[in-house]
Amino acid sequence: MFPPAPPYQARKLMFEQREVSIGNQVYLTSGNGGDFAIVSRKELEKLHAIKTLFSEIAKGEASARQEGWLSADNVEARLGI
Repeated sequence: MFPPAPPYQARKLMFEQREVSIGNQVYLTSGNGGDFAIVSRKELEKLHAIKTLFSEIAKGEASARQEGWLSADNVEARLGI
């Protein structure tokens, strides 16, 4: 278990909790640095999806650099458009 927060930190945390709303980022800090963030589950899923998308784009770009890019006609033929 974590030790209880000192009273001044507990007051700060209670104040920050009143400011929490959907779409606003909340950071729990210790000293000068932001150690933790509170986000909604929907926001977390969106961040994971963005990370996955950028990862797949990077894989595709690396593959294209190694194996060559496809022409627009070739892509359309593969997709049956």
